[in-house]
Amino acid sequence: MRILIKGGVWKNTEDEILKAAVMKYGKNQWSRISSLLVRKSAKQCKARWHEWLDPSIKKTEWSREEEEKLLHLAKLMPTQWRTIAPIIGRTAAQCLEHYERLLDQATRKDQELSATDDPRRLRPGEIDPNPESKPARPDPVDMDEDEKEMLSEARARLANTRGKKAKRKAREKQLEESRRLAALQKRRELKAAGIELGTRKGRSRGIDYNTEIPFQKVPPAGFFDVTGEDAAAEAAVNQGGDKFKSILKSRLDAPNRDAAEAKARKADAEKIKRRREEAMPEAIAQLNKLNDPMAVSKRAKLMLPPPQVGDRELEEVVKASASSLGLDDEGSDSTRLLINTYEQTPSHAAMRTPRVGGGGDTVLEEAAAQAAMLARHTPLQGGESLPLHSLGDFGGATPRPAASQTPNALSTARSPGATPLQRAAATPSRGSSAGGFTPRSEAGTAMSATPSRDALAINGEMDASLEGLPMNAQRRLQKERKMALMSQLSSLPAPQNEYKIVMPEMPPDDEAEEEPYEEDALDAAAREQAERERLHAAEMAKRSSALQAELPRPLVVNREMASAAGAENEADALVRDEMVKMLEADASTFPVKGAPEARKRKPLRPLPAERLEEARALLAAEVAAMEAEAPPPLAAAVAAAREAAAAAVVYVPARQGFAPLAECSGEEAVGAAQQQLQLVKNYMAKDAKKAAKMEKKLDVLLGGYKKRASALSAELQEKHQVLLDKLIELSCFKALQGHETIALPQRLSDMQALVEAQKQREAALQAKYSELSRTKRTLEEQAAARER
Repeated sequence: MRILIKGGVWKNTEDEILKAAVMKYGKNQWSRISSLLVRKSAKQCKARWHEWLDPSIKKTEWSREEEEKLLHLAKLMPTQWRTIAPIIGRTAAQCLEHYERLLDQATRKDQELSATDDPRRLRPGEIDPNPESKPARPDPVDMDEDEKEMLSEARARLANTRGKKAKRKAREKQLEESRRLAALQKRRELKAAGIELGTRKGRSRGIDYNTEIPFQKVPPAGFFDVTGEDAAAEAAVNQGGDKFKSILKSRLDAPNRDAAEAKARKADAEKIKRRREEAMPEAIAQLNKLNDPMAVSKRAKLMLPPPQVGDRELEEVVKASASSLGLDDEGSDSTRLLINTYEQTPSHAAMRTPRVGGGGDTVLEEAAAQAAMLARHTPLQGGESLPLHSLGDFGGATPRPAASQTPNALSTARSPGATPLQRAAATPSRGSSAGGFTPRSEAGTAMSATPSRDALAINGEMDASLEGLPMNAQRRLQKERKMALMSQLSSLPAPQNEYKIVMPEMPPDDEAEEEPYEEDALDAAAREQAERERLHAAEMAKRSSALQAELPRPLVVNREMASAAGAENEADALVRDEMVKMLEADASTFPVKGAPEARKRKPLRPLPAERLEEARALLAAEVAAMEAEAPPPLAAAVAAAREAAAAAVVYVPARQGFAPLAECSGEEAVGAAQQQLQLVKNYMAKDAKKAAKMEKKLDVLLGGYKKRASALSAELQEKHQVLLDKLIELSCFKALQGHETIALPQRLSDMQALVEAQKQREAALQAKYSELSRTKRTLEEQAAARER
């Protein structure tokens, strides 16, 4: 007998089945999920999901902050890894494994251990105690029969979205219906044979709903008393409210269970269809890609900030340094007196690097401290305990933040109280000279990008020293500075050499190369559009007048027009020939839509603009002369003549051409009419087909609107009917109100008369009651006297 032990290394097939099962059954039915995996139990499936396959698991490299937080929490809560894990954002197995690795690194930091000497690395033949947190093993090319059977069964069960219970219920319902039909058929056959079988009445402990009416209340005999209903109805009408508002029957009825089930089945079908369309394998592949540790362990691209000193500034600094070095080498002692040393920036030499918290790797130190703490003996054994160092206090769940790093002198501002930046040549003095003032502190201001190198104190702080002084004090101070400067200049030694300044020859401004102007994209687009319009206008001007005016053109050019019999003279023949050539050229260059393909012809030779203008002038003069001789006909007369001419000429199929209707025989006229009828039928069929296509498209486009319009129309009719009913009720109630208004005074008078009569009767009865009371007391007194 083969014994199967569940567990072992997870395979890629098992991971995929587990993901699909979790997508279907959720994260609570682990027993049902484990039934799909032969070699894994429910506990192992749950551990595999929560330790490796869950998309929320973080599998990237540990950061320094996470390591510090791990060591700090491990000291606060020893061995409570499931409590520490959600605080850090890792799993408990990851926290424990990384904690042990940190302890090993701290205890063996002096020893160089390779990856093959790792004590946690599995040796051949060893069994992994925690395979749920390790990557899956790839599938072999040829699976064994058990794995193939498991895979096919899982595929079949996961594809079954209906479930076993629904199938069983449907089967039981079908069997019950078949039994009922069989019993009914049996009773009918026995009844037809003359055998009557009475229905046996079973003993039921409850109510027989076939013979009894549940919750039946028999109304009492006689008329129902409705004396108080009128007053209650009138009070309810006066109070108002929603008691008399009409309510639809659909709102009062309970929801239909069959309709709800049909709606649920429709939603399930749509969900299954959407799940099939959304491509589950691609989603699982994307999830595997996100869970792959090799994909997330890649280092990101190093992004450095932009340089604070550009190439141009560096070139200027190099040029200045080269020129100063050249002057220092070639000049004499007198020249060196006027030039100071600029080899080192004085302010940078005087600055001091801020203190940064000392120490090495705090993570390894803390790990070493915790490893030493775990290795210490109990205090009961006695002996000296070694001092331990930690990352900081235990005031919270996170360790104390580390000291700040060395600030950037070119981007950060100095804090108040720092050593102020002084100029190199400023000498403290009580005088009021321009260069003798002690520079004030510049604490709190941002340091400039390039430190100032004013060793001779030429650029004095004029604006800073004059701030807040009155005008007379400022003028006096400027005068004193000017005198001090003159005195210093007068104390300079006499010149030993004569210097001449030769100005270099500068090129004239017109020879300087102008920078190319980069045209704006919007201006370029506008210029190109204007150029295209200009070219299009020029091209249109070269075309014939018929094309420019977009007049209708014939599909086929009739060349018989050039040799028409009605040509009066040679000039008319030339005009007709030129017209035919222009029509053929236009048909070849700009064909009419629907016309047969014309033969390619040589384009006409374009005429000069002067010749065209001369021809237009001659044509205008001829038209003016003709209008002077006889006025032009009216538009209606022209249209009538055109229609008459078109009706007089028909297409004769026998002749394969047009001919006057008067010259055609009877058969030719009938053939021409049939030809016209066939053309009209063809046009009608073509238009009908196009209309049907457009109607179908409009039905698809406007189907929803039509349905919505019909629903709104039905609702509007219903609302209109309700409005009519309410108007009728309103008129009825108004009529009742008028009748009640008329009858109200009579009712009030009748009621008042009844009240007065009742009052008189009560007064008489009260008088009679008082008289009888006195008589009773008198009789009682007499009876008491007799008894005494």
